[in-house]
Amino acid sequence: YLAPEQQEEYADILKDVEEGIMRVKTIVSDLRMFTHPDTEGHDQVELAEVVTSALRFLSNEWKDKVQIKQTLPEHQTVWANKNKLIHVMVNLLQNSLDALQSKKEFNGEAPTIWIEGRVESGSSRLTVRDNGTGIESQHLDKIFDPFFTTKDVGEGMGLGLSICYRIVQECEGRISVNTQPGKFCEFTLEFPAKG
Repeated sequence: YLAPEQQEEYADILKDVEEGIMRVKTIVSDLRMFTHPDTEGHDQVELAEVVTSALRFLSNEWKDKVQIKQTLPEHQTVWANKNKLIHVMVNLLQNSLDALQSKKEFNGEAPTIWIEGRVESGSSRLTVRDNGTGIESQHLDKIFDPFFTTKDVGEGMGLGLSICYRIVQECEGRISVNTQPGKFCEFTLEFPAKG
């Protein structure tokens, strides 16, 4: 019922409200996952399916902007909760996308995320590497701490990596980081190989 000249402004306001609601929903979901221990069952989860789901979830953010290079063995599985593992993968990929977006100069390289899976020495590993900004050495010992963030106010709550850490621990796994500021950042998830 609005006049035509007011409809565009109304649509913009409505879009802002919807985006605000989605941010609140994400924050509540992250807080709930952080504060409640695991109550859901685990199963054999195919890592390729986890990666595909996470990439699909973030497709609008990387399509035509970032190269994704995957090397995943066929039928590589881990004992985990699939939805929570997708949550971990989305967090790691989102951090990579943020780092790539904030990097100013790539010196001829294309912004790229490498996802590699491998099974060796009784463990199943999944690595996510990007050629983004990396992590400064003074932050490395705090990145898994709850509410630690280097992002601007309103950009992140600092729960992403602490949630990832907790979820990987629930699966009897571990998460580690290797980084060089200005060059790359690489997170490795390592799980016991279970039949």
